[in-house]
Amino acid sequence: MLSERARLYLDRCERYPAVPTADVERILLAGGWPAPAAWLDFHDRYAGYVERIYRDTAVWGLAHTESFWFGPLGVEVDSEDDGSRTIYCAELHPSYGYQLDSAGRFLGRGLEADSFGVHVERLALWGAFLDDGPARKEGDQQRLGDPAVRAELLARLAGHLVPEASDSWFAVYRDGRTLIHDDVRAGRLRTILSRER
Repeated sequence: MLSERARLYLDRCERYPAVPTADVERILLAGGWPAPAAWLDFHDRYAGYVERIYRDTAVWGLAHTESFWFGPLGVEVDSEDDGSRTIYCAELHPSYGYQLDSAGRFLGRGLEADSFGVHVERLALWGAFLDDGPARKEGDQQRLGDPAVRAELLARLAGHLVPEASDSWFAVYRDGRTLIHDDVRAGRLRTILSRER
């Protein structure tokens, strides 16, 4: 279940007509691939939504009538050595790593989330923060990796965890002047977005 903020974010997104989910299931099965419920649920909920990524555009979904990267009505499934599978979940350059595993975890490079819904929550939170006024993204990797900076920000923002945008990958905090993504697994800050007050 998405938050009101995430639903409003999706309402503002451009959305293209999507390939019906039943057709995607047939495409997967005809190609000899499984069709996990998590993949079909993702496609049913999010196919056709457009996400702007700097100068690039991601059109969410597993198959598209016109796909530059995977061909018309093509799907791209990767098989790992351990037998697990992932599927690309957006019409977007594959280097972005927009994939789902068979349990529905989102594996976008640097954007990993326990579900695509958590990814949507983070996009909505980021957008809402920027809607409140200009902000600066911290680009200094040394500062992002500094344990003292992390400890100070986590202490200051301790009461401002955003649960719907947090999961086993990232704890996300936001107050009126700062938004951070704390990489739980690496024990370091991944993103600091801040504004002067």
